Amino acid sequence: MKKRIITVCMIALLALPNCGYAYTSQHSYRSFYRAVGSKFGSLNKYFRNNFLFDVRYSPDLVARLKSWLENDEQLHFEIDRFLVDRQFVHALQNIAGEYAKKEWRFRHNKRIKDINGIKYSSTQHEQVPFGETDKYYTRRFNTHWPNARPNGRYPGKSFYWMFLLAGDEFPTNAPYYPIHQAGTGSVGITSTALVLSVTVDFYSIDKGLRSEERANSTRPFYWLVLPSWKKISRQPNEATAAQYVKDRLKIWLPI
Repeated sequence: MKKRIITVCMIALLALPNCGYAYTSQHSYRSFYRAVGSKFGSLNKYFRNNFLFDVRYSPDLVARLKSWLENDEQLHFEIDRFLVDRQFVHALQNIAGEYAKKEWRFRHNKRIKDINGIKYSSTQHEQVPFGETDKYYTRRFNTHWPNARPNGRYPGKSFYWMFLLAGDEFPTNAPYYPIHQAGTGSVGITSTALVLSVTVDFYSIDKGLRSEERANSTRPFYWLVLPSWKKISRQPNEATAAQYVKDRLKIWLPI
């Protein structure tokens, strides 16, 4: 009997790493469809009537973004000069790509890696994004764009800090929680598509130097729509996962 107990314990211990990996392979996120509810009217209507736009620089996308910002009465700053800068689109692609890397590492039980960096933790593996065991449960997942050139100067006219808020800043069933699954489909996306709730700070660049003060007094929200976590996890590595997402990235503008 004693030998049998020892054998069962040994089998359980050996199975633990695989159990952890099985969990990462099955974990899913709360429904964006349910989180939004009636906040923007019928979500099905908005997902099915061309309120989703490819994140590619175009006059149409710029016009839609301007309309979305102008709807927010708390935002009082010179919108045009920030949105006509192609760097804004690159910034949206950048934060989606960085999230895709994190998602890919989580699904493959890889070690934690810094945003825009190469450092790995010697002990910790990626946790459920924004869950209680993840470092971004209490810290914001933020990226900036563009990067400074070797001479320390910035290209373009604008600089953007983009954030996914910390996991503890909103309940998981709120539309501003950082990550959801769509929960409803449309042309070009599925109900398992990921939805990122992104907010942003705008800064001007003058002669290559970034302003110390942000232009916007309050932060607007955007919702980026990514391929499902299963599609992201099927990519051969995190770099290709990031590019895969950037090439298919959409933005949801309920206007």
